[in-house]
Amino acid sequence: MEDNSNNSSNSVMSSLLDSTDLNENRINKVLSSMYTNNVDEADLYFQMRRQESWQLEDGKIKEGSFNIQQGVGARVISGEKTGFSYSDELILPALEKAAGAARAITRQGQSRSVHILPTTSKSNLYPKIDPTSSITDKEKIELLHNLDDQTRKLDKRIEQVMISLNSCQDLIMIATSDGNLVTDVRPLVRLSINVIMKENDRREQAYTGGGARTGLEYFRENFLEYIHPVQPAFFPGKRGLDVGCGFGRHIVNAAQFGAEMVGVDISAAIDVTHKNTHNLPNVHLVQADVYRMPFREGTFDFAYSIGVLHHLPDPEAGFKQLVSVVKAEGAVFIWVYSKKRRLVNAMLETARAITTRLSPRFQMALSWAAAAVDWAGFVVPYRLMSKLPGLGSVVQRFSVPRLKVYGNYPFQVAWADWFDRLAAPIRFYYNENDLNGWLRRSRLSRTLVSPTGLFGWRAYGERDGQTTTSTRSQT
Repeated sequence: MEDNSNNSSNSVMSSLLDSTDLNENRINKVLSSMYTNNVDEADLYFQMRRQESWQLEDGKIKEGSFNIQQGVGARVISGEKTGFSYSDELILPALEKAAGAARAITRQGQSRSVHILPTTSKSNLYPKIDPTSSITDKEKIELLHNLDDQTRKLDKRIEQVMISLNSCQDLIMIATSDGNLVTDVRPLVRLSINVIMKENDRREQAYTGGGARTGLEYFRENFLEYIHPVQPAFFPGKRGLDVGCGFGRHIVNAAQFGAEMVGVDISAAIDVTHKNTHNLPNVHLVQADVYRMPFREGTFDFAYSIGVLHHLPDPEAGFKQLVSVVKAEGAVFIWVYSKKRRLVNAMLETARAITTRLSPRFQMALSWAAAAVDWAGFVVPYRLMSKLPGLGSVVQRFSVPRLKVYGNYPFQVAWADWFDRLAAPIRFYYNENDLNGWLRRSRLSRTLVSPTGLFGWRAYGERDGQTTTSTRSQT
């Protein structure tokens, strides 16, 4: 197996030092000057932070900022005494001055030679990415507007929405007197939403937020997780259909991957999708019933439906409508709920007998509470334990799949999923045999059914070269 630890150390060193007059030899010399006979330990701590912030208020981008902070700290330990000095300039004179100030606690003794070498890292705790550049500025602005529209749609009493999206990357390098050079890359993304609601003369304010050590592209990766084995290279030049597009969460990704997209939804959410995609010329929207879509047979190169069919009165009939509008050799892919968690599903349906009758306001509050318990009791402990040296790999290996999924996403994803569990009026559950039956009865080939943990199933299939008998509903 190839060891990339040295490459990683060299990459971090290059990012930190390429624009400065420092190099490995000069760092060696400075560290040697600090490491005198009276010194027990000496080290240099280099850090650079790239930080970006976006603020949206009242549907408009109010602020966007980007800054870079960098510096180096020098530390000398002699017995019970510790000397420390810091410079926010990564240049040789500043480094020598900081080292001299730290060394001042032990002015006697000869310097000792130090030769630093990269130290092999046992494992990477975080992905080595830069969230500030993981998606484009245009995509960040689209994301903020999408969140604003979705938030306002939750309750007509929402008067004001304020959203902040922050991302940063820390590059860290430590050179020590025992010859070790260690590096680390720490990405961080944080999203927060603040709303003000008004009813008559009463105003209330609520806040939610969450973060993850990942890149902003996790919104895109979520889409790809649902449509496996389809990859971004599948989309360019094709005409596609998103059935049950909702607020446009997935159709945006498909369009940005290069497909000419049509979105269908029967609800008023189609209006929000229009707001979220108005700047994408390759997105077109139709408000229609999935059972009576206004498209000719064989119109699209592909069609998909993610998290929608299981809410229909007759899900397989809805699936057949997707197949009917796909041309010969076109692809169909879906995601639906799983039967695997029989006890959990039974308990959930018992609760839903009550929660589906509550007002939307109580449903939102109850969903938030359930997500908070889930997050604090399971997701956060998993995140912490999975990063522990030695134990982390064991935790990642034996933890249930849902923790691995939610461990990569912010709190809002858990909240949205709990709202779907408790508020949707209809829910059906499926297993592998059920979906293989759908694919077989629709005469699809090159099929694949695969799980997303215990909570869902993905199904993929392609129409044969010759179109089959139409299954379209006639009116």
